[in-house]
Amino acid sequence: MAAKHTTRLCSWALLIAMVLVVSNVECARPKFCLINPGNYMTCPSSGDEKLRPACNCCLAQSDGCNIYSANGTLVCPAT
Repeated sequence: MAAKHTTRLCSWALLIAMVLVVSNVECARPKFCLINPGNYMTCPSSGDEKLRPACNCCLAQSDGCNIYSANGTLVCPAT
């Protein structure tokens, strides 16, 4: 009888531990490329160097980058 209670208690403790561990894990948010909004981009980490643009504004903005069109018009400003 005591063995059943110990087993149940251990099962509940394990379940609670698993819930706590899973609740602290951040879900990975996939970033999909839907369009290519510009011709080049600049980022703080590379100065004025013209880089191949990120595929969407959200990806560029997360790094503090600006995306420009071929004529130099700002398409996606960094936030």
